[in-house]
Amino acid sequence: MYPHQCGGFEFMWKHIARAITFKRPREPLSKSRGGCIISHPPGTGKTRLNIVFLQSLLNIYPKSRPVIIDPSSLLLNWEAEFQKSKFDIPFYNLNSKNFSSQEEEATVHVFRCLTDAGR
Repeated sequence: MYPHQCGGFEFMWKHIARAITFKRPREPLSKSRGGCIISHPPGTGKTRLNIVFLQSLLNIYPKSRPVIIDPSSLLLNWEAEFQKSKFDIPFYNLNSKNFSSQEEEATVHVFRCLTDAGR
């Protein structure tokens, strides 16, 4: 990764995982709520940064279910980048008119998790 991407990774880790190091967590990620917005200019590698970040997050918190909210105009680009990556990260385009049954199940699961987390 480029230096600005490393800085972005550290920022994301601090605000989402609520940690500075990569030690095994003491509590599940769901108990430490966090989030962030990465707003680097176009072409600076935000998609790649997010893919690397998600892979790292899922390695340490395998039960976590991160959600990325993005403008619908960018979803096909995200989907293509996820497919090109060597990482096994599930990707569901919830803006698709033709959901597969797996995407429908994933959508219901995501909204249940979000609802449960808000309680």
